[in-house]
Amino acid sequence: MTENDKPIIPEKPSETAAPNHGGRPAIKFTEEQMQKMQVLLEDQCTDEEIAAKLRVNRSTITNHKKNDPDFLQKYEDGKARGKTSLRSLMWESAKGCPGTPELDTFNQPVYKNGKQVFTGGREPNIIMQIWLSKNILGFSDKQEICGKDGGPQIVEVRYDG
Repeated sequence: MTENDKPIIPEKPSETAAPNHGGRPAIKFTEEQMQKMQVLLEDQCTDEEIAAKLRVNRSTITNHKKNDPDFLQKYEDGKARGKTSLRSLMWESAKGCPGTPELDTFNQPVYKNGKQVFTGGREPNIIMQIWLSKNILGFSDKQEICGKDGGPQIVEVRYDG
């Protein structure tokens, strides 16, 4: 057996080396990936959607949330910013926007039928107002049908035969 034919025997691992628990090496997200994740979180994407966009396994996202407090904080902040942004858009939609006052050639407000004219505005969104009143104020469309003086309703069935 020549020197080149000898089997290679690995050296004994050092006492200070970290133990190998098997599996893939831990993934460290780049700054670019973290920024992309923030945008996806603001859009309220699921972990599965984020993982697909970042080209990692969903369990990678889950494990980072469990094991990395800094990652978890950034994750929760991204979700919160998205919810705040959506809430602002909903309020703006519900309130509407009068737009810009229309002015005449003398730079005075224009009135038609006794009302000041605005351009580029939005009417308040009644549907959004109803939705917000149900979800925030607890309003409902519940209808109760009862009989005389709030008592039970009596149904009379007659058969003519």
